[in-house]
Amino acid sequence: MRRSLLALSIALALSATAHAQENGATPKPAVNDPSIPLTYVGANARVSLGVNEDGDINGEALGIFGFDGDSAWIGQLWLAEHGAGGVQFDYHWLLGGKTRQDTIDNPDSVRVAKAFVAVDQNIWNDRKATLGVGYQKNDFFVDGYLSGAISGSRFVGSDTDVSTATLSGVENGHSYTQLQTTTVVTDAFEHPYEHGIGVRLGQYFDNSLWRLRGGLDYERGKYNSDQLTLSLGVDKYFRNTGWSLSLDGEQLKKSGDFELDKNDTRGWLSLRYEFGQSYRPREPYRLVEVVAPAPAPAAAAASAAPTLVRNEVKLDGDAFFNFDQDDLRADARAALDELLARLNGNSRVSRILITGHTDSVGSVAYNQGLSERRAASAKAYLLSRGVPAEQIDTRGEGELNPSFPNDTPANRQKNRRVDIEFLTVEESTTPAPAPAPAAESKVEWKREPVAAPAAWIERALRNPAQHKRTVDVYRFERSSTATALGPRQFANTAPNANDDSITVARDAAATPIAVLANDTDPENDALSVTGITPPAHGTASFSSAGVTYTPAAGYVGTDTFTYSISDGYGGSDTATVTVTIGDAGNRPPVAVNDSARTAAATPVTVNVLGNDSDPDGDSLSIGAVGTPAHGTVVRNSNGSVTYTPVAGFEGVDSFSYTVSDGRGGSATATVSVTVGDGGGGNRPPLARDDAFGVIKGGGADFPVLANDSDPDGDTLRVIAVENLGPHQATLTINPDGSIRFQHVHGTNGLGYIRYTITDDHGHEVTATVAVTVTEIL
Repeated sequence: MRRSLLALSIALALSATAHAQENGATPKPAVNDPSIPLTYVGANARVSLGVNEDGDINGEALGIFGFDGDSAWIGQLWLAEHGAGGVQFDYHWLLGGKTRQDTIDNPDSVRVAKAFVAVDQNIWNDRKATLGVGYQKNDFFVDGYLSGAISGSRFVGSDTDVSTATLSGVENGHSYTQLQTTTVVTDAFEHPYEHGIGVRLGQYFDNSLWRLRGGLDYERGKYNSDQLTLSLGVDKYFRNTGWSLSLDGEQLKKSGDFELDKNDTRGWLSLRYEFGQSYRPREPYRLVEVVAPAPAPAAAAASAAPTLVRNEVKLDGDAFFNFDQDDLRADARAALDELLARLNGNSRVSRILITGHTDSVGSVAYNQGLSERRAASAKAYLLSRGVPAEQIDTRGEGELNPSFPNDTPANRQKNRRVDIEFLTVEESTTPAPAPAPAAESKVEWKREPVAAPAAWIERALRNPAQHKRTVDVYRFERSSTATALGPRQFANTAPNANDDSITVARDAAATPIAVLANDTDPENDALSVTGITPPAHGTASFSSAGVTYTPAAGYVGTDTFTYSISDGYGGSDTATVTVTIGDAGNRPPVAVNDSARTAAATPVTVNVLGNDSDPDGDSLSIGAVGTPAHGTVVRNSNGSVTYTPVAGFEGVDSFSYTVSDGRGGSATATVSVTVGDGGGGNRPPLARDDAFGVIKGGGADFPVLANDSDPDGDTLRVIAVENLGPHQATLTINPDGSIRFQHVHGTNGLGYIRYTITDDHGHEVTATVAVTVTEIL
């Protein structure tokens, strides 16, 4: 009975104590108690969203990889509207071979070094690369870097200036004037600065959570171009949250032979968020529960009595957890099995507290979560072994309560553990004192400091090196000059052209006429024939004598034509030539082409003389017959011919024949024979390649259909045109079927375009046009 009453009293006292710890006078202090001074150390991931002075949105993402307390890899990516962006990679480490333990034991001896490489791009796809190093001691940092362009020149526009002047001179005794046109085309380009050097420095103020930054950059390009940029920035962090604000500004000054805007100011405002725990206590600690013993009762008669015993079971990582794991190992489950008898026995009079722990590898926030999962894993196992769930409490203390220094792999393994605490009532092995009024035990929580790296070192390893992200460019121009001369305008007296006459026989051969023989010039200038109007009954053409005339076959009578002469200095005149054609002997017959159609492999007879004639009324006969390509032909006694196609041929074949008047006169004509359907219905057109030229920056209309044809006589249309390069040009199909080629400045030499034509009967073919762009010097 006494044992039961004692157990009940102890249980009530422990229950009251536990209740007081949760709701009363002596609870465990919270880690995020506002009375605990915190310091910013940064997290391993960050994103930001910002806006510049023009209202354009930009964003940034940062990730830290391989952070182990003495080095870290950092990657950054930033993007802005209209295609601007960049990427940066950092490696940070402790100088002089210092280790993480040095950051705990002697942080004043530690220096943080940084190395980084970055590539940035502006909205016009101009790019530069940056390579730099950095140094940080306490909360002061400085970064230095070199940059260089990795993209070429970019065409931005052109300007054309045209001027004219009138020239004068004397040629062969003739005064003249001439118009000279000078065209100057100025092309403008932009190029990222070839070389740059810069420095960034800053200071972090822990009490007010501000970081101030400043920088100076000098960049240089060609054509005496350079730029000086002053930058200022400030970061404001909000205590014990992942949020911060960043404000940056740049003032730049340009100089150069072709610069237009020589000064500019830029600014950015960004809101940042860091994932995970970015703050920690300035002096990390662990909480230790201390139970003050109750005052000793007055002595009583010696007898065996129950005694309240606190069981504190600390099971190290060798028996519980592997690195970065929260599942119990087999030997861990065996160790917990040894406690089951006491946990499930009648002697336990309190709840069971399971506390999880980790080593110092990883961030504070990650280790806190891992310790809580380890405590939950141990609880789950005890539940599976019959321990009531309502009797078990769990908590995690992360890396803040190590049992051993985290300086070697072996010691870190021992800190991967859980602690199990509970109270039992056990029989004393010595006589117990007489009962006395019970006194309560007093439970207190005591803070014990935990060794940790200096906060500034954690900040420095996570703080990326700074550089000038904006890609600025310089401007330069290139000019080309073209001079064109107009025709010379001479002060001249026109020549005198006098009429001529000549007599030729009927059907005479080409007869030269010396039309210049009776023409004169007041200034004795050399004269030449420059134009001829066609005669009505013959042909006239240019010749070394002046003009050559040929009468039409069989014509007898009078014919006339005019010709024009020039003195070479702008003077001209016109005269008339009269030709008399007389009757002289036999005239040749007139042979007219014939056509026929036949089925495949079927002969056809053609009366070729039916449409032939003789101007003298002579009887006609077939003198000779040519050989067709796809058949045979024979002469018949009645003056006709019979054509027989070869087997299997379908298409159009032809042959010639000669007709004779029996008096020495003859003429030749052609017979065309369509065999079958002429080759399978409508035939595709024939597109032939062309070649044209154009002045740089100018335009021209290309009559591409002029040398194209259709075997069926179908009308052809241009339906598509394609630029094959390398020239930049605007291509347009004109209503008359020609192609308008409008060149854009920037290239010259040989290029190509391709066009497609159709006969509107389902056939489409293409041809290529070679385009030569000439730059006028």
